[in-house]
Amino acid sequence: MASLRGNWSRLVLTFITVLLGATFVSGALVVSTSLSEGQEPLRDGLDVLVTPLGRGVGEDEAQLSQGGQNRIPLTEGQRAGLAGIPGVAAATGVVEGYAAVAGADGKVLVSEGFEVRMTGSNWTGTDRMSMVTGRVPAGPAEVVLADSVATAGGIAVGDTTTVLYRGGKLQAAVVGVYDYRPHGREAGSTPTVAFDTATAQRLLLRPGSFTSVEITAARGTPESAVADAVASAVPAGFTTVDRAGLSATLRATTSEISSALSATVLAFTGIALVVGITLIVNTFSMLVARRGRELALLRAVGATRRQVRRSVLLEAAVVGLLGSVTGLAIGSLLALPVMTYAADLNPALDGGVVIGLPAVLGTLLVGTGTTVVAAWLPARRAASVPPVAALGGERLEEEKGSRWLLRTGLAVVILSALLLIVATLGEGTACRASGMLGALGLLLGAVICARWLSGPVIGLLGRPLRRGTLGGMALRNTQRNPRRTAATATALTIGVAIAIGITIFSTTISTISERDLGGALLGGIVVTNVAGGQIGEDTKRLVEEVPSVTAVSTLRTDQVLVDGKEIRAGSTDLAAFGRTVAVKLEQGSLTDLPRGVFVAKAVAEERGWSLGRRVELSSPGGAGTPVEITGIFTEATFLGQLMVPPALADTHFRPGDGNPMVVATEPGADRAAMEGALRKALAARSDLAVMSAPEYVRSRISEVDVYLGAVTGLLGLSVLIAFLGIINTLSLSVLERGRELGLLRATGMTRRQIRGLVRVESVLIAALGGVIGVVVGVVLGAMMQNFILSRGVFDLVVPPTILLALLGISLGGLLAASWPARRAARVNVVRAITVD
Repeated sequence: MASLRGNWSRLVLTFITVLLGATFVSGALVVSTSLSEGQEPLRDGLDVLVTPLGRGVGEDEAQLSQGGQNRIPLTEGQRAGLAGIPGVAAATGVVEGYAAVAGADGKVLVSEGFEVRMTGSNWTGTDRMSMVTGRVPAGPAEVVLADSVATAGGIAVGDTTTVLYRGGKLQAAVVGVYDYRPHGREAGSTPTVAFDTATAQRLLLRPGSFTSVEITAARGTPESAVADAVASAVPAGFTTVDRAGLSATLRATTSEISSALSATVLAFTGIALVVGITLIVNTFSMLVARRGRELALLRAVGATRRQVRRSVLLEAAVVGLLGSVTGLAIGSLLALPVMTYAADLNPALDGGVVIGLPAVLGTLLVGTGTTVVAAWLPARRAASVPPVAALGGERLEEEKGSRWLLRTGLAVVILSALLLIVATLGEGTACRASGMLGALGLLLGAVICARWLSGPVIGLLGRPLRRGTLGGMALRNTQRNPRRTAATATALTIGVAIAIGITIFSTTISTISERDLGGALLGGIVVTNVAGGQIGEDTKRLVEEVPSVTAVSTLRTDQVLVDGKEIRAGSTDLAAFGRTVAVKLEQGSLTDLPRGVFVAKAVAEERGWSLGRRVELSSPGGAGTPVEITGIFTEATFLGQLMVPPALADTHFRPGDGNPMVVATEPGADRAAMEGALRKALAARSDLAVMSAPEYVRSRISEVDVYLGAVTGLLGLSVLIAFLGIINTLSLSVLERGRELGLLRATGMTRRQIRGLVRVESVLIAALGGVIGVVVGVVLGAMMQNFILSRGVFDLVVPPTILLALLGISLGGLLAASWPARRAARVNVVRAITVD
């Protein structure tokens, strides 16, 4: 403890490193626990839910509902029959369908988070909706809005708003604002506007019909008995879900969100901790080396090797514990706004923060355990201090690089290179997986061999500096201790390699998507519903009536089952091929599509399918249809991995929420003028957007850019820790080289030159980590896109920003050296050159 107090200033950056990692670990665990346990209970009065089974059986019936509910509706007579079952207290009919609300500026108010699609419903008078302010709607000219929608549009009770639905739009008075209580089966949508039941049926479904029915059991009647009675009485094509099933669905929904969030954050926190380990190892190694004489004195007065080792590990444990406790507190505080925001997006959450025992123990174990493990090798080295040698005033020499470590590193690099060659020359999933494994192995090999690479790489990078006095000295200083230089640069290598790899991967996705989608959309103009609703036949007719429009086709996509496995399928009018859309076939002809399905080449290879193979196409809960594979295509990204004819799409697809229309025009027609004419024709529908094909493609891939941007931001944590490592190493190095710096000052070197010397050393260390990281990152990015996108290894797109990244790393090295450089310049000359 006395040693810890005496060296606390040298352990500050180690504390900060542990603090950052512990903060992210605790934040992820606390948010995960809060999401899992902070679920609102299932609302009262909902004991059995009656919903249609499957996804509809025809286009006419499928188009009856547009809120993601592709189903045949229940009639009023069927609802009344369910209400008359013994033990049923109430059978409440629910109507849902596409509806969007326009704000004062005429633009659709698109909800965020849980409310993925715009959905309208009926006011049922149950706990399903609770009135925040105002009253229930009465008549076709009154609506109530979800609280999130009213807030987003600045709409208050008494205002008039525009509601868009599939068949048109209406002006209605806002008479109330409500909160919604989900039951977990909404499939990502929640009502944003509600009408009285008769109006909702007329606008969203059809008179006298319901999308689903919510059953309430009579007081004293067992829920299981009511569920069994209702299940035996529901019409064909419908199913029931009891209260236990609905509660399980709610838990599963929040659990899936929390698991995904935790896995993502913890994965990148793990990367940051791996980077942080190198900082901790380096810090304690340098402290042990500096305290060689102190440790030898302890040995001389009777301390055993075990006691010396334990003393160093105790110092690490105290630093780790302090960093973990502080990180736990900060992470828990950061969880407060996260949960508040999550509750705003998902009405199934109560917004409370739950700090469970797993979060506390996990944070303490990860933070403290990581620090102690990282300090073990320096502690072992400290225990081996020879008392006589250290008492003679010699500094503890750092451990030499062992041959077995070099051989291991070379073996890993060679094996990784062979795997990369297999991925480059071969095809198939196994070859792509070997390439990914080879890229990760190359990163591991680079880390192991870093101390042997540091000399030659720094010598090459520093060649222009050899002639200068400061440059030459800085070059020799960084090469003097290759283990320390490599350990400092390795942290940066890991962070930069992964960041560069993901950057290349995201750039490749964007470029390939723009090229494939842009090349496939021959029409050049796209009409899409920004609120997620289906574009109806009436809209299609309006577009077809615009002068110079030669063809219009709707692109339909959905998830279906093929031989029991889910796959993304697409469909469009057969007449569209060659006019509005294009597809590249490797086997088969477009005329063969009506009698079967086309499958993507990558999927065919993965599942062992070939031309003429018969498979079963079905939708969840629906009957299967035997079909023949009549074609294999290579490029049709917009249509998914399976192309089906319209007849099969009518049977197995949902109604097509958000499906775009592609518009072809006469050759030579002015594109800007055509877009203007289409906007004029669709002016009454503010939920429809007209855009060029490149604009539509960019909107499709923008979500990927946002996600990958967030991932890159998380990786920035590891890069930040790496630069903390450079600061720490240089700071401790200044302390070790106090006599050397004092002699340099005594022989005429100015403070400015001393600062320059330290800065050049920092830039060289940063450049070493950056260059190795970029090289490995390019390989990693190539293998990531090869493995995930099934593209050729050399199809990668290297963004020019990588050069800017290298420049940024160098500037980061300069910034990292600022404090150590100032400290070095302030060395007391007389005290430094005094002989002990």
